[in-house]
This record gives sequence, structure tokens and C-alpha cells, in this order.
Amino acid sequence: MDTKEFNSIQGWITPDEANTLNEFASKSSGPIAEIGSFKGKSSYCLSRGTAYSVYCIDLFYGYSHCVGGESYSDFLSNMRRLKCKNIHPIFGDSKIVHEIFADRCLGMLFIDGDHAYDSVKADYYNWKPKVMPGGYILFHDSHWKGDLTKIDFGQCEGVEQFIAEIDLEHVCDSDTISVFKVGE
Repeated sequence: MDTKEFNSIQGWITPDEANTLNEFASKSSGPIAEIGSFKGKSSYCLSRGTAYSVYCIDLFYGYSHCVGGESYSDFLSNMRRLKCKNIHPIFGDSKIVHEIFADRCLGMLFIDGDHAYDSVKADYYNWKPKVMPGGYILFHDSHWKGDLTKIDFGQCEGVEQFIAEIDLEHVCDSDTISVFKVGE
């Protein structure tokens, strides 16, 4: 990944997290789905790590408490400018969009949508069947150690609370990303 390109996209992915996304995208044995894309910073990292399609599911409303306004046009502009040709944005709610994906069709899933406990739980249970055995599920903001007042997503603790309940092999953590492997 190019540092200048990475830094040109607004978002909340650290360099270490970017490397983790890129690394696990390169290990993916199939397409990738990303729930929550904002302006494409994490999408860029995934795209640069794989030749497979990266499906970016988001409502693209932006986050009014952080930057305001819609993020879809910025997302599209960033992906075009950086020539991320394997990116496929899907404008929709992850609680519905999962229905268009076949079971076991994804090599990797990155969950970074609504951080409320019930939303993270719904994303996990709706999307886990879509990940093939041996694939990876990554959660962003899974163990926040920083000052939540700096970037107040309101309910980051919902992610941490939920992942404590899942029964998957924990592979590693990178900053606030937790990586799990789906069993055979």
C-alpha cells in the first residue's frame, strides 16, 4: 500500500490496522465483504491486498457527529482516484443486503458498521454463514483503549461486548481490530 494514498482518505483506520486489513485480504481465498465503508479508507486497504472483489456495504450517510453529510460521493471519488478496480459499493443496510449473498461465498468479512451491541450481533449472525470455512471475520473497534471523547461513535463498547460471546478461533489483534478464523 502507498502511504500517501492511504493518508489521502478520511477515516479512522490506523497504519497498523491498515497493514492488518491488507495482510488478511491477501490471505482471503475468495471475495471480501466490508460492512461500513464511510469514505473508503479501509476499502482501499482491502482492495490493495487482494485481486478478489471487495463488496462495500454501507448506507453512506456519513457520520454527522464526526464530519456531517453524505459520504457516498467521496467514497466513489476516492476509489476512482486510487484506481481500486475490484471495489463494488452496495448502497444498503447490511441487515438486508446479506440476503443477496450465497452461503460460504466470502473469504473474508470486515465488520465496521453500526457499533451498537444489537447491530454488531445482527451483522455477525446474518453474515457469518456467508464466510467459507477457513475464512476470516474481522471486527473494528473491538477493544477500544483510547479516549472515546476524541472519536465518539457512541457505542464502541457494543463491539467489545459482543466479540466476548462468539465461539471462533481468535487469530490476533491489531490496535482496535480483532481477527477471527471460521472453523472448517
